[in-house]
Amino acid sequence: MDKNPGANRAIEQLLARRRMTAKVIAGKAFMIKTPVVHSFSKFVVTGLIEGSQGALVYGRPRRGKTMGMRWVLKEIRKLIGCQVPHVWVPTRGVKIASEREFFQHFLKSAKSTHYREGTSGDKRDRLAELLASRALRSPVSTIIVVFDEAQLLTNSHFQWILNIGNELEARGGLLYCLFLGQQELEDTKDRLIDQGMEQFVGRYMVDTFEYTGITSEADLTSCLEQFDKTNSPDSHNMRWHQLYMPDLLPSEMPLRGCATDAWAKFEGMWTGKGLEDCEIPMSNLCRFVTNLLNACASKDVRPNTALVNAAIDRCGFTEAIAIRKRVLDNASTKKAEDDAEE
Repeated sequence: MDKNPGANRAIEQLLARRRMTAKVIAGKAFMIKTPVVHSFSKFVVTGLIEGSQGALVYGRPRRGKTMGMRWVLKEIRKLIGCQVPHVWVPTRGVKIASEREFFQHFLKSAKSTHYREGTSGDKRDRLAELLASRALRSPVSTIIVVFDEAQLLTNSHFQWILNIGNELEARGGLLYCLFLGQQELEDTKDRLIDQGMEQFVGRYMVDTFEYTGITSEADLTSCLEQFDKTNSPDSHNMRWHQLYMPDLLPSEMPLRGCATDAWAKFEGMWTGKGLEDCEIPMSNLCRFVTNLLNACASKDVRPNTALVNAAIDRCGFTEAIAIRKRVLDNASTKKAEDDAEE
């Protein structure tokens, strides 16, 4: 017989909170619809409805691009009224692009069981057939392909993607490519045009979307409200923050109530380093939320200004500010050097 059930229960609750925290930080617990995700979903839906075949989606690191893209793909049936299949291709950085390796990786990403077999030509044909079979099962005869970390793609990769798109169209389907990556993608269009690849740009890179973090108190309030409304992935009868504060009612919104204090703290830290236009990366926001809830659980209290400020101090935002300031300082220095040379 257990001599101390209360202590064991406390340990179990602590471990459950730690597991939840890890899942939230890794984006494995749930996905929320932030203001920028809402804008991005409208962007993708408009592109599909109007017949666009692709877009560049870029932004600074840790802004939530990958999670936002996954939310849109998960909700695509609701957004346009029918299912559109997709393939997620995590791009690899390579010194020398290999057609065989590229198609093999593409096939593996598409969950093909025979991705290792055959020559590069065999793999290209198998990939075209696989994409066509999936696209043609959709009412819109389209398959979405997301190239994550697309700034790593080379001109050869873009040419092979164009070839696959041509073969898919010959079979009656369409390829809708979303090139997801860092800000370097912003210059990709011009570089490809200058290098004679205007056909690819005209087909797959007509549209662009800049993905940002949280840039206003209204955005922050909306995000925290979405956190409040999210059910626990382990129990649909309980809000996930009730794991940290069991006495809360499902209708209560403790995080949303912290928005004003939190924005004041975030913005003060940002502008205090001489930066304009505060932007909170989603990775830091998630850490702030889990820090705050863990503090509330350990102290058995509701959120307050002191806990909000302490949670933000530990969420890595100071480091994010330092990185951003260094990037801007380096850019300013380079511009001054270039102007001096002229």
